[in-house]
Amino acid sequence: MEPDLQGIAAAGAATIVGAMAGDAWKMAKQAVAHVCGRGRADAVEDVAAELELDRRRVTADADAEDAVRAYWADRLARLLAVRPDAAAELDALVRRLAAELPGSGSPAAAGHTFNVRARDRATVTVAGGNMRIGR
Repeated sequence: MEPDLQGIAAAGAATIVGAMAGDAWKMAKQAVAHVCGRGRADAVEDVAAELELDRRRVTADADAEDAVRAYWADRLARLLAVRPDAAAELDALVRRLAAELPGSGSPAAAGHTFNVRARDRATVTVAGGNMRIGR
């Protein structure tokens, strides 16, 4: 797969997961389902149901976010491998959704909480603007 398509798939997955906890979710779910379902009503419904299940996983367990993002990155990459013509539609969708997300898609700007854990005497550094550090 071309690097550009891989990047679009990864950005799509990150944007989908970013939208799961926000006000743009309903629009995001329907738009992604339409792209992945190729406009077929039954496939669109199946994809929308799958997205909703993943949203529930992510909102119930923050540790599931990486797995869900990886799954959708792979799924979108496979879609683009067989339908490279969908890249423009997916890219436009990512841009539209990113504009709807608080902070233009930046997790830190969107007010997300980062849970950082260090084990076995490891040191973790997190950098960002306007952070509140607590224990």
